[in-house]
Amino acid sequence: MNNLSTRNALVNLYKTVEDGEKGYAVVASNVKNRALKILFQSYSQQRRQFKEEIFNEIQRLGGEARPKDSILGMIHRGRIDIFATLTIGDENVEKVLLKEVRLGERVALRTYERTLKQELPPETRALVEKTVS
Repeated sequence: MNNLSTRNALVNLYKTVEDGEKGYAVVASNVKNRALKILFQSYSQQRRQFKEEIFNEIQRLGGEARPKDSILGMIHRGRIDIFATLTIGDENVEKVLLKEVRLGERVALRTYERTLKQELPPETRALVEKTVS
């Protein structure tokens, strides 16, 4: 695999991880349960760190600009806000938000799996495996 195809795979992964970072922040802002709020804020922070590590790897491989936001991620975050606003009862809001988190995590897992199926340089593979676990 050449640097260009590796960078392209990492750009896709970067966008997914960034979507997770922003998605967890949106969920944290919509949930009332303090423990869940702290948990989702920590996941958002973790994804921010992963995103930076992936971007550093993109740069190491010759990429320069930060990838643009994902349209699907923006739509999903908007959907989370809408569902949280329209749902009545804190317990029901939590159920809706947890369902959306699960959906986002499935997308992220598939993206990681697709990335790891590709031929990657050893350093890149180690980074991707580290951020998925």
